[in-house]
Amino acid sequence: MAALIEGSFDLCTLGDEGDFVGANIDSVDGDILIVTTSRNITVYKVSHQKALHSWSVKASKKFTCPVVQKQTGGYAAIQQNKILRLWNSNDVDCNKWKKYNLSQSVYTLLSQPSRQSAVVVFSNGAVKGLNAMMHNPKFTPNNVLKENETILSAQMVGGERIIVVAENKETRNLTVYVHSISESSNQGNKAVVGLHIERPDTASHSLTCHCVHSEDNRTFLLTLWSNGDVYKNDISVTSVSPGTSSLPSHKSFSVSGVSQGSSLAMTSIDDSHIAVIGSTDTKSKSKVLLTLWECKYGTLQSKQDTGSVPTHSKHPYLFKFSSNIVTVIGSAVKVFEYTSAPSTLASALGKCEQSVTEGTVFIPSTWSTKASSGATNETSKQDEEINNILKRLSDEKMSETGEELTIAVSEFINTFVRGKDNAVYLVPFLLQHIVSRMKLDPTFYPKECIKDLLLSCQVSARSCPELIPILIEKKTLFLLFLSCHRLTDIPEKTLLRCLQFYLGFKEKSALDEAVKHARKVAKLERLLPSGDCPVHRFSAILINQVLLHSYNDVFMVDCLRKLTFDEVMEFMKYLYYMLMSVPVCERQSVTLTKVVDWLSMLIDAQFTQLVIVHRARDLLLSLHHTVDEQMQFFKELGDLQCVLQNLMKGKSVVQKQDTYKYCIEILKL
Repeated sequence: MAALIEGSFDLCTLGDEGDFVGANIDSVDGDILIVTTSRNITVYKVSHQKALHSWSVKASKKFTCPVVQKQTGGYAAIQQNKILRLWNSNDVDCNKWKKYNLSQSVYTLLSQPSRQSAVVVFSNGAVKGLNAMMHNPKFTPNNVLKENETILSAQMVGGERIIVVAENKETRNLTVYVHSISESSNQGNKAVVGLHIERPDTASHSLTCHCVHSEDNRTFLLTLWSNGDVYKNDISVTSVSPGTSSLPSHKSFSVSGVSQGSSLAMTSIDDSHIAVIGSTDTKSKSKVLLTLWECKYGTLQSKQDTGSVPTHSKHPYLFKFSSNIVTVIGSAVKVFEYTSAPSTLASALGKCEQSVTEGTVFIPSTWSTKASSGATNETSKQDEEINNILKRLSDEKMSETGEELTIAVSEFINTFVRGKDNAVYLVPFLLQHIVSRMKLDPTFYPKECIKDLLLSCQVSARSCPELIPILIEKKTLFLLFLSCHRLTDIPEKTLLRCLQFYLGFKEKSALDEAVKHARKVAKLERLLPSGDCPVHRFSAILINQVLLHSYNDVFMVDCLRKLTFDEVMEFMKYLYYMLMSVPVCERQSVTLTKVVDWLSMLIDAQFTQLVIVHRARDLLLSLHHTVDEQMQFFKELGDLQCVLQNLMKGKSVVQKQDTYKYCIEILKL
């Protein structure tokens, strides 16, 4: 059986969905993922959600296949289909990478932790070891593909076989080419078996997606057709002699909700399960679902709404590594965790449907009330009271209006939450439950209820990721202020959405009203701007909140690229004002260091636009002049520090002599 673990996260954002090239795992550390776009390569430590290395190239030197890492620790990439580039993690300058011009166009590079050398898969279906190509870059491989055939995918299995799946553009028939390679020879095309896949009896249906699946030490090709049928072909070559053979297709099971034109992707996650992503639910065509299927019995094991809208511009991307499933949805690279175990008939049939429906509030079974042995009856009474309150909160019929829900939340907070450790677990579930009701019923908006829960304790924003976006949609400034004030670990993407909303919000009356409410729950003095601020004072408070939150600079630069030029100019004017007015003092809420960090990220993210657009010239010149003055000021402070240190140590102060001026004594002579 297999199950998706609740709580996916965005690993990074992409400038354009079509800009994504692919992803690969590190050949040394299985927790490291290498994400490739047409112009950028980023190496991520997935468990820490942190970028380790990043490189960018010019638009004319685009990457055309996913980057792989060699066992030696270096990286290999293909640019413009025919240029092989090799480098190490400490090679910052892309122009100094090793360069090899190849004679044949490359489809992709493949690598596995169990194999020392990567493998080059050419566009004509041939394969060859990377080390061999480095010694002979002008090697011209023989054509493997037949006329009108193009490669759909290439995958390494077991470190010794390359599976190349090709399709005839005219007949739409599939052919699988199995290359047997060895580490010692480092060659390809020594033993190539071509397997024609007989098209199933689905003349009116088209191939939607496919994957290579290993089961019981055998290799299969699984194909998903537009009618939802999944067919299995045994492509193990142990009993097939070199040459060309024809393999019949056998129906394995059906995936529900698939229709003509569905945009889907699937991948094998272990020897019993596959993952499928796309709009596979006929009742919710506007949603993209990630589903796990058991292959032997054809049952649905788990499903999860990715929270994205389906797109037909490009097929979704699905990639499995370790116990994670990576997919590209829209402009975000998302990571989903899952668990799996060997399948049995009982477990497969028992997981045909999810046991938990959407909107259910999960309530811990233990309460940590820490009652003494002599207070058993009192504890039982308190638990019963809490259970009754939680039932009122989770049952929509018992709390139909916002007022009824607010009363129940107030009783819950007074009875259990205040001063209890369990609040940090229960409050996020209740917030998520309220958000789910708000999404289903736009008229349902219990503001007081949300305020009371946010004030009850501090929780992580990742435990209720939809709260801030729906508050932005409702344009409730006070609750947004409270959310940013009380929630921790707010993702960079959400911080940017807040920033965009604050920069564009100009309703003075609403801002003034929000100030009155905010003063009742927080001290605003440390966030208030000084001097002639270019924005409303409460807008400045909200922007300062964003500046103070922790972030990953690599992720934030990616997010800042999504700002419009008007938003860039507005934000830069505010940062310039802060640079001029914020004193150099760590006791201040927004320090000068923070302002400089944000200015650096903004200029880095919007460098091209700022250089090209003439409207930014005056602001950039003013900023440059201010930075020069600040640098001179800090230089003088450094000289003063040296003088003061000498005075403290009782040493004489060595005075500088201006050699280019006459001194007063010489003039007297």
